[in-house]
Amino acid sequence: MRRSSIADYRKQLALCIALLGCVGLMAQSLPTRYTNGKDRVFFTLSHPIIIDMPSGYSTQWYANEYNLQLLMESRFGESIFSIGYGLGYTSSNFHHNLRIDSDPATGKEFYQFLSDTTSFRRNKLNTKIVEIPIEFRFRPRLGNGYSLRLYAGFKAGYIFESYARYSDDKIKLDDYRLDDINPWVYGVYLKLGYRLFSIYGYYGLQPFFTGGDVNGQALEGARQLSFGISISG
Repeated sequence: MRRSSIADYRKQLALCIALLGCVGLMAQSLPTRYTNGKDRVFFTLSHPIIIDMPSGYSTQWYANEYNLQLLMESRFGESIFSIGYGLGYTSSNFHHNLRIDSDPATGKEFYQFLSDTTSFRRNKLNTKIVEIPIEFRFRPRLGNGYSLRLYAGFKAGYIFESYARYSDDKIKLDDYRLDDINPWVYGVYLKLGYRLFSIYGYYGLQPFFTGGDVNGQALEGARQLSFGISISG
């Protein structure tokens, strides 16, 4: 049965508020040299892709991902180097041509590529992740009083919910039992920016799938790549 989109958004909003509360409590108990840094909140909108997939896989241009990071900063004295760390939340919507379904008898997933002539309204895979990021920050100063932003980071997290959704003119299906999705997520990312905006890129180091195949080709070698824009505050 399809779950309400409004309910999904409420859950995500509640999680974001909980993350804000956790970071606030942590900040109150730390010395000011850890909490007076810049760029404590990042909101990132990006385009996620599953790469190294079997031949025939394609991603739609409107695949989207949003990420919220709440970070504290520890500076190295008065230098232009620092470390940022905290909590994050990511929701990824992979709109693609990979249909994921389950065998009613065994509950095991099976996969197929939708052809270009297949008519459907929606076919996506969603993952929701709670994560811990840490980033090494370099902010060279410019002559106009502002600084460039070059942040190299690593984050690790856990997928606490994932589902595949398919709908056409006749059916609407949600599959919340996705045993082949790797629940543990970790990878590296880079932010390069100026003032409020940064270019963002992420590469997943762990296999996206732990099993499964499509057209006789294994899925275990697939990984995630995302790129987009971050706004900081």
